[in-house]
Amino acid sequence: MGEFMFFGHDRHKALSMDSFPESIKQMQEWGRGKLKGHFILENTNPDPGSAEARSLSAIETEWSTTLVSMIRAKSDEERENALNNYKKFLDENNWDSIVKIRSEKMQANKEKLGL
Repeated sequence: MGEFMFFGHDRHKALSMDSFPESIKQMQEWGRGKLKGHFILENTNPDPGSAEARSLSAIETEWSTTLVSMIRAKSDEERENALNNYKKFLDENNWDSIVKIRSEKMQANKEKLGL
């Protein structure tokens, strides 16, 4: 119930222009139309809602778990086993498709930047 905006959720207020002091508003106005993306790696993840985006989310979660398992491993064999299981998880969750999408988006960004 606390997330419902009428019951103590002030996110909508925090994102409105009323929440910024005048000094910040001046900088925001100055930047409009002047600032643009300038990194090849910006916005290269699969589009939200796609199968690849869901796979990437699962992969990121699995990597967090795997990393902890590797750090806590009592032996090299246990560490290698955790890493091999993660590599298998990548194969089972369309990692190659995610890499392809990221590569295509990086190429498009590169062209936009004139590189």
